Amino acid sequence: MESRMKMLCMLVLIWQFTCVCCLMLCYYAFVPDDFRFGIIKPLLKNKHGDQSKAEMYRGITLTPVISKLFESVLLSLYGSFLYSDHLQFGFKANSSCNDAMFTFIESAAY
Repeated sequence: MESRMKMLCMLVLIWQFTCVCCLMLCYYAFVPDDFRFGIIKPLLKNKHGDQSKAEMYRGITLTPVISKLFESVLLSLYGSFLYSDHLQFGFKANSSCNDAMFTFIESAAY
């Protein structure tokens, strides 16, 4: 039971530290340079396909956890003020490649 209490206290302290850091970053309008960097790793799309072809891979970026937390805090605070163009399909909720293809085909047919 004592180890659970220590773990809980440690999680609370980490959470408080993270909140204070995010608030300070917002207050001073400063984002550390390390938040901009990530490691790009190739990820195999289909393990049954030809692994020697570049088309079988997609890139993912590994970023620091603290920068992801900061992004989440910013999104929760300012998400209602953010918008994207109606022609953007990638990295957007309820949007897919099929939507982009449909828009392209309909535009080309017009």
